[in-house]
Parts: sequence; structure tokens; C-alpha cells
Amino acid sequence: MKNKINSTLHDKSNLIKASSDGNEARGQLLKLGLDVDLRNIAVAIQCERGAIGPARKFTREQLIAWVKQKSALGYRVHAVSECCGFGYTLHEQLTQAGAHSLLSTPMRLNLERRRKNDRMDARELCVRLSRYLDGHQDELRPIRIPSRSERERRELGRQREFWKKQVRRLENHGRALRIEHEHESLSAGWAGPRKWKALAPQCSAFVREQLSPVVEQIRASKAQLDRLSQQIEALVGQEKIPTGLGALTVSLLEGEVCDWRRFSHRKAVGSYTGCCPSEHSSGGGATLRRDRSTRQQTCAGAVSGSGVAAPSLAA
Repeated sequence: MKNKINSTLHDKSNLIKASSDGNEARGQLLKLGLDVDLRNIAVAIQCERGAIGPARKFTREQLIAWVKQKSALGYRVHAVSECCGFGYTLHEQLTQAGAHSLLSTPMRLNLERRRKNDRMDARELCVRLSRYLDGHQDELRPIRIPSRSERERRELGRQREFWKKQVRRLENHGRALRIEHEHESLSAGWAGPRKWKALAPQCSAFVREQLSPVVEQIRASKAQLDRLSQQIEALVGQEKIPTGLGALTVSLLEGEVCDWRRFSHRKAVGSYTGCCPSEHSSGGGATLRRDRSTRQQTCAGAVSGSGVAAPSLAA
């Protein structure tokens, strides 16, 4: 015979409906662990130090409305989610609704589980948030939230990197096509007006027909790449360019870093870019390796794309 479970804060009826007495809720702490998906969000909730109920699925609109409702009743709402490809839209909406939102770096929440489960991940995030609010700072690693203007500037450099890769991909596609059908390659920049004018008569009618739309796409991509490069260079004044670097390099680096003043010392810059060596010890021995993170690759791509020598950040 199943035991009857009393209604708690985590019941669906209590999640949607407001409390009849707002004075009882005033000042109470609600902790939300969020596992974000495109359409639905798995939410695990803990009230003060009570038990964490089963995570439930909310749409984005339902969650924002619920947070607004609880904030109006006097609850102090804290929420945490992992940063991912969905950007900062949910974080901004939660903050505007009255919640204290944290974005943490992606982590493996449970070492024992091999299969991902949204509801269990949301519950584990809620547990970590509770410990973090109690003073255990190692439970979460909150990231700095860039402003909208900083995100838009950073996106210019990433769009430029996308179009640069697009040009390279299309050029390699044309080379592979000619190698397969004619056992001949194409030189660097083969889609340029002068080179293509000389190369087109050397190709067979079939290869020339297949390469013609590729040439148009390469030229359109290069035009977009040039427009973005000019736009990025215009964001940096000449007085801010150090010796040995170009305007494009400096602007791309500033766009990725966002704000140089947020670093308290010079080693923090190396940690952010991934140029600091890390130590792995086993059995008393220690080996050093360089942690090549995504930030380092982005900064290196920004430097190499500008055509100037890259500064040695690891020195």
C-alpha cells in the first residue's frame, strides 16, 4: 500500500498558484537548478533547507511568469544554469523577473552517471547552488556575463572567423573537384578574377561548369570578410595600437577579452587565454602541459587572421 505524500512547495499546484498569505513567504529563499533546452527547462526547486522535489519541465514563458509571481510575494529567488549555446537570453529574463541568476561553467555533475538526464542534472545543479550559497565556493564556477554591447562586438570577430573558414572550405572544395576529374590542382587564390580568367580555359567543360558557382560564392564570402574586417578595424583608435600589432589584431583581442581592467594581475590574462601550464602529478612525478582552451584558439585565430606576428602570451 502506497504512503500518501503530503503536498509540498514542489507540487505542480503550488508551483503555479500564488500563496494565499504573502507574509509567510516574505524573505524565504528559493533555489532553482535549471537544465536548459530549446523548448523546455527542467527545474529543480528547494525552499530554504527543505527537501528538493522532483524536477519538472517548464516552458520559458511559464518559468519567467512563475519567478515574477514568487518575487512579488517576497521570495528571494536564486537560479543557476550551465552556460551553453543558448546565450544569455534566459539569464537576462530571470534577472528582470527579480531572480538572482548565475551562469556556471559546464561541468560533469555526476561522475557515476554515464547517461545524461535533464531532471537529474537540474537536481544536481540545485544541490550545488545550495552549497554555494552556504559558502562552498568550489561547488560552482560562475562566469562573467558580458554586456550586450560587448557580445555584439565579440560576435563581429567570430563572424569574420566563420567567413574566413567558409572561403577556405570552398577553395579546398574546388581543388578536390579538379584533382578528382583532371588530376590537377588549383593554386592559392584561384578564384580571384585574374587567376580564374587564366585557369578557366585550362579546365574541362564539366569542371569549369561545376566551379563557376563556387567562384561566385568565394567572391561573395571574401567581400563579406573584407566588410567585417573594415568594421572591426574602425573600432580601435590609432592611439591604442601598440608597436608590432595591427588595428585588426588589437580589435579582435579586445573584442574577445571585453574588458582588460577585470584582470587583477598579469597571470590572470594567461589563465583566461589558456596559456598557463597546468600540473598533473601521479606517484610523486609531475609533468607540465599547456591547456589549449577555446579562448586560446580564438585569440590565436584572431592574430593569425590579421597577417601579423602573434605576441607570446605564455612568455
